[in-house]
Amino acid sequence: MIDCHCHLTDLRCYADADQILTAGRAAGVKKWILGGTDPEEWTRQFDLAARHPESVITNIGLHPWWIEKLTRPEIDVVLGLLADQLPDAKGLGETGLDFYEKRDPTRFADQIYAFEKQVELAVKMRKPLVLHVVKAFDETLKVLQERAMKNGRLAVPVVLHRYSGNEIQAKPFLELGASLSFTGAFMDEERGRKSRRTLALVPFGQVLLETDGPDTPFDSLPVVYFEAAKLKGLDWVAFASHIEENVEQIWGTTQ
Repeated sequence: MIDCHCHLTDLRCYADADQILTAGRAAGVKKWILGGTDPEEWTRQFDLAARHPESVITNIGLHPWWIEKLTRPEIDVVLGLLADQLPDAKGLGETGLDFYEKRDPTRFADQIYAFEKQVELAVKMRKPLVLHVVKAFDETLKVLQERAMKNGRLAVPVVLHRYSGNEIQAKPFLELGASLSFTGAFMDEERGRKSRRTLALVPFGQVLLETDGPDTPFDSLPVVYFEAAKLKGLDWVAFASHIEENVEQIWGTTQ
């Protein structure tokens, strides 16, 4: 198994990251793919990966929530740091757009600005893109179509992590070749209906599974794999092999 998106370097759990990795390996987890947020967190990612080079896949980026903490000049400074450090990471992320009602709408333009710059940087450096998208699927698609395309397809691998849209919103991203990553939210009988319908329709070659820990427990991953495999009508071991192949396709060629 692979945890295709998590935050082991979140300060809520970083002190226990080594123990989490040890326990996860005992449970059959082979790799943990990290999502980046800000420069201080990127440093922790590189430190953790240095201690666990076979297990940790680094992705550094400026998360849309962090945009609200920065002025436009400060955003440019962080983007400059990202350009300097990205060669040492496996991918760029998580970046994206979050237009949820709790976010500050006066900063949506800055979110788009930072997202566009990060997409351009990922394409330039040929790094996979890990996206955080909430209530902004049309806007995200527009940026990708304008800045991340080559011969009608995405120029670099793109992952929509913790996918929260429906099957209709998923379709154009899947047609471009993007992958969708799901948490165990689909297992909720009531609130998970939309996610179950979407997960059932995603081709095996474009599906990933994650905990997004520590927001959900890291040790929940085996159950997520087992239940997702049942939903897809496949033995969970075979399903895990599909996901390992997908991870190799996305991050394995980025050294």
